[in-house]
Amino acid sequence: MSDIEKKLSTSQELTDQETNEQVHVIIDEKKMFRKVDYRVLIIAMFTYCLQFMDKLGLSNASVFGIKKDLHLEGQDYSWASSVFFFGYMAGNFIVTRIDQKVPLGKLVAGAVFFWGITLAASAGCQNYSGLIAGRFFLGLLESVVSPTFVLMTSMWYKRSQQPVRTGIWFAGNDIGGIIGSFLAYGLGHITGSIHPWRYIFMVYGIIAFLWSFVVFFFLPDSPQKARFLTADEKEYYRTEMVQSEIKHEWNWQQAKEFSITLPLKSLC
Repeated sequence: MSDIEKKLSTSQELTDQETNEQVHVIIDEKKMFRKVDYRVLIIAMFTYCLQFMDKLGLSNASVFGIKKDLHLEGQDYSWASSVFFFGYMAGNFIVTRIDQKVPLGKLVAGAVFFWGITLAASAGCQNYSGLIAGRFFLGLLESVVSPTFVLMTSMWYKRSQQPVRTGIWFAGNDIGGIIGSFLAYGLGHITGSIHPWRYIFMVYGIIAFLWSFVVFFFLPDSPQKARFLTADEKEYYRTEMVQSEIKHEWNWQQAKEFSITLPLKSLC
């Protein structure tokens, strides 16, 4: 390398370093991540809360007469509970691919929208077959949330921040269990022509349906599309947090290796 080329390379490195330093000077990281917490993290936590509530809707309904009304006998109730997770497992394989192609905020909003409709419609079930179908599709739709939120956490936060933020939105499980229990207790004591367990499905579904509009309008697809971030903060994400950009690439060899090793891992 000639002396001129060395000087040009050194000059370019100094320019890049100065640019990075300028970004750090402009950005107040604590303030920026606090804004992300108030918008992205809170929405993620409450969505996860609803997901757990809706998943446990059948358990609450079993206390208020669904077994008797739908004539569930033997292992019927157990299969109705298990089929949710069959849909959930099938959906996880699909979502890992969709996450790379579809805007994440809109994907979550769409999933919440349709699982709210599915759960509310389950209030109209008249037999075991209808319940099985509703539970399977509910699991399929709710499978969107966990892998997408894991991806969003890595996109919005530094590696050192991710464990705490993941724990916060995952705590929606516990919050959902508490809220769902109190809500189901109140709904279960409604008297009228409609049996109480149907109210549980309807109210849970309507809440999720309405929440989907909040997710649609307020959960950004990426830092670059976040209206609450300034131009400098978006630039920070672009230059300092390269993982915030999703690469639309799919490695079929890795997918093949995963599908082969998955049965072995399940035995461990």
